[in-house]
Amino acid sequence: MVDGAKRIQAVVYVVLPLAFPGIIATSIFTFILAWNDYIFVRILITSDELKTLSVGIADLYNATVIDWGMIMAGSMLITVPVLLFFVFVQRYLIAGWGAGAMKG
Repeated sequence: MVDGAKRIQAVVYVVLPLAFPGIIATSIFTFILAWNDYIFVRILITSDELKTLSVGIADLYNATVIDWGMIMAGSMLITVPVLLFFVFVQRYLIAGWGAGAMKG
């Protein structure tokens, strides 16, 4: 407001760059929580087609014959999308930490 900016300009150029890392961090945690949801799926979903990968791997481990190769392949299917999401989003997280704190 001191430099002649209107309210919407102040929000866009000051508030959003400062809030962006928090939004990114929250999106990372929310994605990981939703991706690895175990308790909700174990209790409420009985259909095998609707279960998440983590519950499917737990079912593989509880089977009569444990196929370690399939369990390790499934664990990679769980881990890789989360890592790719974090690698894509981390540049915005790091770039936004101090972007709104400086004028100019």
